[in-house]
Amino acid sequence: MNMLETVVGRCAHPAEPKDDAADAQPGLEPLAAQGEGVHCVLCRLPEADRLGQRLADMGFCPGAALRVVRRAPLGDPLEIDLEGARICIRAAEAEQVLVHRLAQTGNTHPGARP
Repeated sequence: MNMLETVVGRCAHPAEPKDDAADAQPGLEPLAAQGEGVHCVLCRLPEADRLGQRLADMGFCPGAALRVVRRAPLGDPLEIDLEGARICIRAAEAEQVLVHRLAQTGNTHPGARP
């Protein structure tokens, strides 16, 4: 089993009921809390609302490789590298996206760019 399979296995299945807090699953953190250059794997999107659907339409899906490229000078919005595509989202939106941070020792998703 490779690193990605291990991480995705720890992420909640989209059909499973879940709490709003990241505390329900250790190791999950909001995307907004990640520093610049941090590689992570998307685990959970907001459900049953327009934001979750809009993010999914842009390619945000469980298992996708993400990296925070940079933040605007006042911290909002964030520029995200989503498997090679650069997307800007508001910090409030990124707060609702839960990710698993990958170790910074070269264990990155195969689709992630440096």
